Amino acid sequence: MNMHSKLPEAEAASHYAFPSGEAGVGKPRPRWVKPLLILGAIVLVALLGWKLFGPKPPVAPAVANVPEVTVMVPGKTSVIQTVTATGSIAARRDSAVGVQGEGGRVTAVLVDPGQRVGKGQILARIDNAVQLQT
Repeated sequence: MNMHSKLPEAEAASHYAFPSGEAGVGKPRPRWVKPLLILGAIVLVALLGWKLFGPKPPVAPAVANVPEVTVMVPGKTSVIQTVTATGSIAARRDSAVGVQGEGGRVTAVLVDPGQRVGKGQILARIDNAVQLQT
């Protein structure tokens, strides 16, 4: 046996500052408190690391040349201004227009420009003397 194997005497025990089970001493903590505090600290450090070093949300690129758009409500309005321009007009697709035979000379135009016409209405009279010769 060693020298510490025997219990100290009551007089010698009063020299040591051991806590006694009397008033003034708190109740011992449950065994699960310390692991719970350690786990909470680990989770807190993990969340802090995720926030600092985790993936960042994508940043929208700055667009320098954004076209301006004007929005209007559709409807009927009167045109107040006129536009005058010089130049030539050309068709997108050329198309041959003709009549059977040699055609003829226009003898009378029966409608005015801009006038509404109906289906089957005669628009002009053509002299068919050239067609009758053949």
